[in-house]
Amino acid sequence: MSYKKLLELWINERESKELVELSKETIEELKNYLESLEEMEDELKELREIEIQRVKWLLNNIKQIRREKIIKKMMEKAEIDDFFSKLNLTLGKRATKKILVRILQDVPSFVGADMKIYGPYKAEDVVLLPEQNAEALIKRGMAIIIERGNDEV
Repeated sequence: MSYKKLLELWINERESKELVELSKETIEELKNYLESLEEMEDELKELREIEIQRVKWLLNNIKQIRREKIIKKMMEKAEIDDFFSKLNLTLGKRATKKILVRILQDVPSFVGADMKIYGPYKAEDVVLLPEQNAEALIKRGMAIIIERGNDEV
């Protein structure tokens, strides 16, 4: 590992939206590089101290950038999870209960309470529909109940 390689790693991490992969070998090289700087001879010690400070700053900055990326990713995932959780609550439990019905007359395609597309159906078809949709067809005389199902997982 060299200062130039470390600088390239820092630039890549800073410019990339995703975490830059750090292999075990790279981490080991960084550790060895820093240790070698700290063990330099006395006549070069002053120059090496400046380099050590810069290396430590770069390493800390890389760590900070990576931490911010991880936090941002976690927040995005939490927002997505929250959105789907709210969507699921909006659809409610009724949308997951299914009823097996026999269709009595032709029914065109429709979007069910669970946001899936059903149909078209012909008379005498036997289908499993969300409770809300099955009851609407039953009330219109377009279907009859065969069996009530349990809540889906």
